[in-house]
Amino acid sequence: MRNRFKTKGRDKWAEYIGKTILCFGDIEFITFECLINFSQDNIFKSTSNLSLNPRIGLIINIVENRFDKEVCAKFISLLNEVIKQAQKRNLIAHNPLNLDIYEDEIGDISEFKEVIYSLRNYDTKVSFDELISFYESVHSLSESLTKEYQFLYNKLVLE
Repeated sequence: MRNRFKTKGRDKWAEYIGKTILCFGDIEFITFECLINFSQDNIFKSTSNLSLNPRIGLIINIVENRFDKEVCAKFISLLNEVIKQAQKRNLIAHNPLNLDIYEDEIGDISEFKEVIYSLRNYDTKVSFDELISFYESVHSLSESLTKEYQFLYNKLVLE
């Protein structure tokens, strides 16, 4: 049985959902900085409305044409990781917290579990432990992407 209602555990979820979304905000910021600073043309105005994945695809093309392959390989790898992680971010950001109620073989309630389910596909879900792990991964990704962006930006400035 699947029910959607406010649970006592929402605050612990809110903390990690918030932290995760803030990390993705930092990542989004880096992508806009790339459009402004790495493109040789003034494309920011015409591309700033792109959603994250197409924006990253464009940035990868710009970076590949602006820097030597060895210099930008790690940055591109991190951008590709962002694309992979964005799907789970969307799941977390756009779906409600649910309470799964499990019954034993005679119909008595045996267990409760809080999870975030995709409203489009109930097989796609995130547990609280998975959320914490995802936040830690995204935080690390955000920090690494920021460092690599700064490295590339400094290369441009020093040229």
